[in-house]
Amino acid sequence: MTMESKRLALEKLYKDNFQPEEYLTTYYRNLDPEVEFFLRNLHHFFFVSNGGEESSATTSDFEGLEKQVEREVDEDEKVAKKNEKKTKEKRRVLEIGSGPVPVSMISASSWSEWIVCSDFLEQNRQNIKHWLTMMTAATPAPGRHEVETWLPFFQYVAELERAESETILLDRVRHSVRAVVPCNVLLTDPLMDNKDTACNADGHSSYDVIITTICLEFATLTVEEYSTAVANVTRLLRPA
Repeated sequence: MTMESKRLALEKLYKDNFQPEEYLTTYYRNLDPEVEFFLRNLHHFFFVSNGGEESSATTSDFEGLEKQVEREVDEDEKVAKKNEKKTKEKRRVLEIGSGPVPVSMISASSWSEWIVCSDFLEQNRQNIKHWLTMMTAATPAPGRHEVETWLPFFQYVAELERAESETILLDRVRHSVRAVVPCNVLLTDPLMDNKDTACNADGHSSYDVIITTICLEFATLTVEEYSTAVANVTRLLRPA
């Protein structure tokens, strides 16, 4: 079998047999240490990128609240916060290989208000789109038969951010994700010039940050293909 035949066979295997429901039940039934590791490191990355200031986070203890009320906020601080909001509106984040999972973008939404999710499989993209249309935090996650939600994942990140509640993060993510589009990391343009991503806040189609978690490893068959995929994806980064 030629490499091209193997490639086509792998793509057909994913398209015909990948079941989001089974994937979620197997890997996301609970918040396990592996997922905590990814969420914790994503939080740390965007926390540092925000200058070490927890975005959208407040403390619940009375002592901290009293200090916050008593402290006089000067005009320079007001201007800084206004500028930070403008900066956040301009930042762009892309997730390559989102799968049917909406949790990698939680911390990214503290840093950017323009996030694009992408995946090779239509069934995964539909799951993300379905989740984004849910109206309440108590709605079961897509594809699950059990009465489970994504709340434990959002609660975990809310604790890292010291946010008042996970509901704030849920709303923040839904507000920040602007598109869910197809992708193929083996193409020179992995997003295939998708119009949903081209129509963005600043008129550019490049990104400040690209997230991918165990996607390129499963999308490629050889080290050479992996290198090609990395090169293709990094072309989408905004020049420094």
